[in-house]
Amino acid sequence: LAECTGGKPLEALGYHVFDLTGLTKEFQLNCTLLDRFLAHINENYCDSIISDGPNHNPYHNAAHAADVLQAVYVMASQEMIREVLKPDELLALIIAAAVHDFRHKGVSNGFLQRQLDDIALVHNDDSALERYHVSEAFKYLYKHCNFLGGLSADMFQRVRHGIIQLVLATDLEKSGHYKAMFDAY
Repeated sequence: LAECTGGKPLEALGYHVFDLTGLTKEFQLNCTLLDRFLAHINENYCDSIISDGPNHNPYHNAAHAADVLQAVYVMASQEMIREVLKPDELLALIIAAAVHDFRHKGVSNGFLQRQLDDIALVHNDDSALERYHVSEAFKYLYKHCNFLGGLSADMFQRVRHGIIQLVLATDLEKSGHYKAMFDAY
């Protein structure tokens, strides 16, 4: 997909998923701003998908994000999931899948903590990368292309909270906690 889209897999797939799910119409999202957001997220995934430049990240790149987005879309499309997933939850899920590793540095939280990296320091060693990914995405969204600007304040807060929780749940160091919650359900 990365090669077929000229290095823009997340941008291409992201817009398609928003359209297929009906989220664009359901929430009357500004398509111009959505396009700008997806293009920025794709371009700034620290990837150099096709080249070996200084920001080359062979795994946590836009192709990986597109792969996760596609997998999430397929799972969310299953009848059993569709029946229980509310539209705002689906919106949060799709956005979280797209940004879950945004600007990933290619190293672990533990590495950042040992190096006293600014990301670990700012986030007090608590899911530092995951907090960084979601905060960087929201900073750009707020400043440049808030395609969610048409949502009510309450709906926006629900979607934002959902995105944050979903991205934080990708911290592998806390996977045991989430597995226990899932097993208890």
